[in-house]
Amino acid sequence: MTRVYVCESIRCNPHSTFGRHTRCFVAHEKPADSTSANNGDMPKVLIKDAWAQTLGPDGHVCDEVAYLREIRDTLADDHTLDNMYPRLQAGCVVQIKCSDGVVDDTTQYILMHIDTNTQAKVPARVHKRLVISPVGEPIHDLKSIDELIVVVGDVMAAHSAIVKRCGLLHRDLSVNNIMFCRDDDGVKGMLIDFDNACRATDVQNMEQPGCVGTLPFMSIGNLEHSKVKRTVLDDWESLIYILCWIGTFGINQTDQDCGAVRDLMIQIWQTGSAAD
Repeated sequence: MTRVYVCESIRCNPHSTFGRHTRCFVAHEKPADSTSANNGDMPKVLIKDAWAQTLGPDGHVCDEVAYLREIRDTLADDHTLDNMYPRLQAGCVVQIKCSDGVVDDTTQYILMHIDTNTQAKVPARVHKRLVISPVGEPIHDLKSIDELIVVVGDVMAAHSAIVKRCGLLHRDLSVNNIMFCRDDDGVKGMLIDFDNACRATDVQNMEQPGCVGTLPFMSIGNLEHSKVKRTVLDDWESLIYILCWIGTFGINQTDQDCGAVRDLMIQIWQTGSAAD
C-alpha cells in the first residue's frame, strides 16, 4: 500500500554534510479523498530521513527499522507504555530509479565507480526513511523539575520494558534522545533514536565492545574502550550523566545561565576523556 505524507514543518536539520545527515519533518498522511478531512485534524507523524551505518563501530548490524518494528509488535498490548517509545508506522530503505533500474540508495552504489581505496575510507551507509508517532517535544521545553522527574521515570520504564521483553539495549541515552508529549493529563516521557541499539545477546558475545553513544553521556567503560561487557548499567550510567548535565546547565532557556557555567569542569566531558 502506498502512503503519501504532507510535510508541515522541519523539526531538525543535519549539522554536517557527513555522518547520518539526519533530517526530521512533522507531517500528516494525505487522505485518499482530499476533501474528506481538514488537514489540521489529521494525526501528526514524524518522518525521519537519515543515512544509517550498516555496521556499528563494534561490528553489530544497525537496523533501526527492524528494532522499532519488533518493539511495536511486542509492546503493542501494554497501554501503560503508550507514547513512551516511537511507534513505527512505516519504514524502509529509500530506492532510486536509475539506468540500472530501481536500486537501494546506498553509499556503495553512489561510490561504485570510485577506486576501492577511496571507497574503503567511507563508512557504508544506507538511506532510510521512517514514519513514527507520536511527535515528541525536546526535553528543554519542559516547564519544571517536577515534569523532568515524570519524563525520566517514563523513559526508565520504557527502557526496562524494551530490555526485558525485546532483548534490546538502547546504548545512546542523551538529552537529545529523551523527548516528551504533553496532553491534558500532563507530560509523558519518550525514549527515541534506536540507531545504535543492539541485541543484548550480541553485546555479550562481543570480544571488544565498541565506543558507542553520545558525548558527554557515555559510560566510563565506553570511554575507556574497556573489554568489560556492556550491559543495561551502561545506559543507566548515561542517564546519571544526563541528570548531572541538566542540573548544571538548567532544564530550559529561562533556567540557564551560560555565562555562569562556561568555565566549569563539566565542560571537559565533551572531550571524550574518561580521566576527566
